[in-house]
Amino acid sequence: MADRVNKRTAVEAAQPTGSLDAAAAWAALEAGHERLRQTVAGAEGLALGKVTIAHPFFGEMSVYQFVELMAAHEMRHADQITEIARDVV
Repeated sequence: MADRVNKRTAVEAAQPTGSLDAAAAWAALEAGHERLRQTVAGAEGLALGKVTIAHPFFGEMSVYQFVELMAAHEMRHADQITEIARDVV
C-alpha cells in the first residue's frame, strides 16, 4: 500500500465529487474513523481472524487485515497531502 509508484484508481463511488468543503470532509473522515473504532470495539471477544471481507483489489481479507489496510490507506492519503502541500509552497 505504501508503494505509490503504482497508481491506483478508486472505484467511481469513492471518487471525490468536490461537494464537500474541507471542514465537512474532515468531519466525514472523523465520523468514519469513529464508526470503525466502535465496530471493532463492539466485536471484542469474537474470532475476527475468521471473519472475512471481500476486497475488490486485495481479495479475501480477515477483519484484522482490513483494519490494517484502512490504516495503510490513510497513510497513503497523508503522503499524498504532504506532497501536494510541498508542491504548492
